[in-house]
Amino acid sequence: MSSEHLAELAHDNVEDCVQECPCVSDRQKPAIRRLLALWLSTFFACLDGIVRWLGPIFVVIVWVLISGIVLSWYSILAPYLRVTHSAPFMILQILFAHWLLINIIYHYFKVTTTRPGAPPSLPAEDVQRAVAMGYRYCKKCSLVKPHRCHHCQVCKGCVLNMDHHCPWINNCVGHHNHRHFFLFMAYIWLGCLYVVCVSWTPFWEVRTSAVGFEAVAVHVNDRVQLAFCFVLTAAVLFALGILLFWHVYLVSTGQTTIEFYNNMTLKAEARDRKERWVNPYNFGAARNWRTFLGLVDGRTFARNILLPSAHPPVGDGLTWRTNHHEEASV
Repeated sequence: MSSEHLAELAHDNVEDCVQECPCVSDRQKPAIRRLLALWLSTFFACLDGIVRWLGPIFVVIVWVLISGIVLSWYSILAPYLRVTHSAPFMILQILFAHWLLINIIYHYFKVTTTRPGAPPSLPAEDVQRAVAMGYRYCKKCSLVKPHRCHHCQVCKGCVLNMDHHCPWINNCVGHHNHRHFFLFMAYIWLGCLYVVCVSWTPFWEVRTSAVGFEAVAVHVNDRVQLAFCFVLTAAVLFALGILLFWHVYLVSTGQTTIEFYNNMTLKAEARDRKERWVNPYNFGAARNWRTFLGLVDGRTFARNILLPSAHPPVGDGLTWRTNHHEEASV
């Protein structure tokens, strides 16, 4: 969720609290509201600045951690597998590990270097027409915001089909890099699962050997490095797994992180009216995934997902077809 939406929620909660507070007179409420609004805007502005400043550092940390795990595989796990398994099995391990590594590096590079997309600048008469048609206008960017577009306070710009701003990639997740973000998470999660499975046996041997570490030193060269490898990948496996399967749910239901929270409000309002609200961008899980992964025009899962692919997303991020067969365009 973007800091802009967090600020909006915080402001709404402040309004409710001030309005319902019995110890504040009606004359004092406007001044208190202004003071709290100023404090909140200052707080979130500082928070956005901190996130913007830490972004490049987080990217370096990710590359360092990936490099550390790769080094551990070459220096500890590969020699262990070579001693304890047959040559054909070792070849399969090498191929599988390097397939994961190539995809991890490729998608992380792409998600950090690909801009998520921004709405175009329109002539004044087109802006007026779009606003009259009900489109939102961003006063900070002086741009008309297409459907599913939101302003990012960290990036200081509007983002097409914005999901959220991620400090770990120092970038917004939006229309043009959302697939790379998801596939990076998926491949890094699979990579962590693989390393945990492979390192479990030597890690347990080191911990439980009756004669100490020296008994398994022929297979494992560095106890600290092995512990680092196992504990780090196990922790990432758990934490990233929660985020990954959260995004599996979002893609399956045709919504972004921001839209999920907005849709909850719309559902509640429709329920109060005794109506049923339907997400207009949900076309069913199968079609949602084909669209999200860009599997159109002859693209296949084997060639364009299991292997690195730079194919563009479906659509331009400006025009969206709904499940009511209505197309909204600027």
